[in-house]
Amino acid sequence: MESVVVANTQYQYVLEAQDLKITYLVSGFQGLPYLTYQDSAQTLSFRGTEIRAAETEIGSLVTVTLKLTVDAGSTSFSVLIPAITLADTQAEETFKTVGVLTVHKTALVGPPLSGAREIYEVCELDGSARAVEVPLGAGTAG
Repeated sequence: MESVVVANTQYQYVLEAQDLKITYLVSGFQGLPYLTYQDSAQTLSFRGTEIRAAETEIGSLVTVTLKLTVDAGSTSFSVLIPAITLADTQAEETFKTVGVLTVHKTALVGPPLSGAREIYEVCELDGSARAVEVPLGAGTAG
């Protein structure tokens, strides 16, 4: 018996702004979502439950936590992915969308915080979607 890799066609989204590049697969290797976040200072990779996606009437809101500190809060990045249908597996569609970098403020010590607890930085993103073959895992032929 020979080992074969079973593949599935999925959409890959690439989103870019000046110093920012996001690559997102809804269902990557072994059926898990996969996202990379790259800015001028860092490249971070996320998969599975590290990626939160919420379906809304304006598209899928995809969020990852970039930085988490116990006493000072966290920083997250969210992107709005529109519903897209490709004409065929060779097609590529371009689109515009937005990303939101959010600083979540918390205070575990000291007086309670007053004012807004989230600070938003919105960026416009140029996006593209194309079909890619994603391995689901090894199977057995024979």
